[in-house]
Amino acid sequence: MPARHPRKRKPVPVFVSYAHKDIIRCDELREHLSDLVRNGILHVWWDGMIDPKVPWATDITKNLRAAKIVVLLISSRFLASWYCNEVEVREAVARHNIGKVVIVPVCLRNCHWKHAPFAKFDSEPKKHKTVTGNRDRRDGAWTEVAEKLEAIAKRR
Repeated sequence: MPARHPRKRKPVPVFVSYAHKDIIRCDELREHLSDLVRNGILHVWWDGMIDPKVPWATDITKNLRAAKIVVLLISSRFLASWYCNEVEVREAVARHNIGKVVIVPVCLRNCHWKHAPFAKFDSEPKKHKTVTGNRDRRDGAWTEVAEKLEAIAKRR
């Protein structure tokens, strides 16, 4: 009888919601998740991947609804974004409430978000509190985020 290979799991789809002014931090997150993507653990989607053949709002909605994990990159810019809050967060919270998605808020910078609909979720990073400071401190914070997303993916 031939040896059986473990069935390879499909990558867990991740949707990243962020304010466009925070693109540098979105890029840093994607860099820190690259090993998880390369090894087929995660599939990370962000709006830089919008299909030009599809209306942008349709593509965003499609990928948001396909996600099993939604990462919210929280900053004052994010809080000020109508689209992030009224479209992406609203959809993510609705999907969370029916058990379809895990929401992971990632605090980029200190800001007041205790009344936001996502304030009830555990935020990352725990040890570093925010993803700010020099490169070493940010790398430590992003590593915490990557480890959290990997742990969630392995449970999905």
